[in-house]
Amino acid sequence: MLAQSDILPGMSALSRRNFLKLGAVALLGLAFKPLPPDDQPLTELGRVTIEYLRVRQRPTPQAKQVGWKRLDEIVQIYNRVIGENASWRNPAWCEIEGGYVESAHLQPVEYRLNPVEAVSAESGFVGEITVPFTDARRQPNPYSTVRYRLYYGSAFWVRGLERDADGQMWYKLYDERLVTHYYTPARAVRRLPENELSPLSPETENKKIVVNLSRQRLVAFEGNHEVFTTMISSGRLYFPPDSANARSWTPLGNFTLERKRPSRHMGNGEFAGSDYELPGVPWVSYFHWKGFAFHGAWWHNDFGYPRSAGCINMRPEEARWLYRWSHPIPLPDQELTIGQGTTVEIVE
Repeated sequence: MLAQSDILPGMSALSRRNFLKLGAVALLGLAFKPLPPDDQPLTELGRVTIEYLRVRQRPTPQAKQVGWKRLDEIVQIYNRVIGENASWRNPAWCEIEGGYVESAHLQPVEYRLNPVEAVSAESGFVGEITVPFTDARRQPNPYSTVRYRLYYGSAFWVRGLERDADGQMWYKLYDERLVTHYYTPARAVRRLPENELSPLSPETENKKIVVNLSRQRLVAFEGNHEVFTTMISSGRLYFPPDSANARSWTPLGNFTLERKRPSRHMGNGEFAGSDYELPGVPWVSYFHWKGFAFHGAWWHNDFGYPRSAGCINMRPEEARWLYRWSHPIPLPDQELTIGQGTTVEIVE
């Protein structure tokens, strides 16, 4: 996550009351669901990522249900605990008002409004969504048709800036899959500065990425030196015909990173780990001709457990690190980078 010092002045201890004081103009089009009912600083928030999230009396699926939360509802997280049922697939739970919910279905988010940046007509820039969600509309108008909902941590090419009749500023976002544009309130998008996109140790050639599917862990090496490790979510398990052993949808073997995109609209058959349209999937590094890739994921918080359609899901900030560190080296203004790059080894 971004450091507290990166938050705009006056936003570091944003309470529910102060948030509402920002006014309708600044928040126009963000379409947030109700905020937590208290006036505590919004220091740790979660967005519900499934249609129906049960709230339990205790942190175990066997406990009494005491409520439920809707998709995209924003809740205050008071505590993180390990559940009482050690055999449950993912034992991590979050304490919220009124009970406990499974952390796998609660995306960590922030409310962060940003200064509006000028946009170069020639190159534009890469921006990330910094609010729990905002709606992308067909035209720069709060009453225009909604094309997609955009989520915290997703990334887009910003290709223009327009002002509506009420003075609200809108970024023009480019959708490379549909070859079209849509608009979202500019203050919901943070321009990524060059120092957050520049290559990491680009002079080092002897790099390797190792993914262990049984441990759901990725490790990055420079030579024999481990420089980065994280939990991932790889392909879901299935049973091949005439076999009693489960296999992952993620292929095993040795591969090479060959293409990169800072933003990709996944859907219409491209592997992404979800059956839905996913505009703005961030920091995509392809390692297989079928479209399997490392990339950020906002649609779950279940890292450490298989759940994708074959890709390697990571937290957006971790996927960005891998994107910057690995070869081929992308340039900040490149929509697509192609070249023989870092070796990838995927083992069971």
